[in-house]
Amino acid sequence: MDHSKAREVPEAQRKAKSLGGFGFLLFSLSLVAAPLAHAQFDSKRQQERKSTRWTLSDWLDTKKRISEQNTWLSNHVNKVPIDGALAAEQSPEKLRGSFDFYMMWLGARFAYEHPITYLPSGQHHDIGGPRTQIDLQLRLFGNNIQDTNIVLRGGAGYDQVEGMGAYDGNYLGWGLEPEVQIYFAKFLGVWGSWRYRFAGKPVDQRGVELSGTSWKSAAFLEVNALRLEAGYQSRKWNFKRSDGSDESLVINQSLFLGARLFY
Repeated sequence: MDHSKAREVPEAQRKAKSLGGFGFLLFSLSLVAAPLAHAQFDSKRQQERKSTRWTLSDWLDTKKRISEQNTWLSNHVNKVPIDGALAAEQSPEKLRGSFDFYMMWLGARFAYEHPITYLPSGQHHDIGGPRTQIDLQLRLFGNNIQDTNIVLRGGAGYDQVEGMGAYDGNYLGWGLEPEVQIYFAKFLGVWGSWRYRFAGKPVDQRGVELSGTSWKSAAFLEVNALRLEAGYQSRKWNFKRSDGSDESLVINQSLFLGARLFY
């Protein structure tokens, strides 16, 4: 019998046992290391890294949100802070022209009226002569002049009264006027205003005061920068002597047509 081969068999068995023991050791270490590695990967540090990680999907989402915000801003913010409009109106008694100007939410209005005809004495009529009006205006709501808005307007009016006998003269007085404009569609809307004229004495004589109220409302159609209007207006002028001995009320009610050009 070959004794060298007999020795090789126990040697191979020992190697196999040692390899088996090493594998068991690795397996045991892996069972212990796996939870530790998992805890390390889910640690606060890993979470911080995830929160600051830049990805292509995040960039696309951010770009989409910015685009949506820019669209909203472009629809709700007036890109050009200067607004203006030229307007012309005609009623049976008057021709009226006005110019509106805004810088952001603060603006001014210049208006001038000139009589066309005089109605017979005793009928409801206007006070006759030309009228000049200069107002400051404050837009309380709305982004621009062609938007649903609320405007508060106030200023001076200079009235040349003719055809009123003892009340004829040039009157200077202050007025306050709120105005509301509403768009029902992009091209269709309405507006209305009410004005109170505080009592003012004539410039060239004493003893008489002129006060009054007026309101106007209109519906309009718009095509880009052009607006066509049709509406109704009512004015009440109250002449009163300082001593209370005499008082006269003049009422004017009429339809009017108008056009307005925005820039």
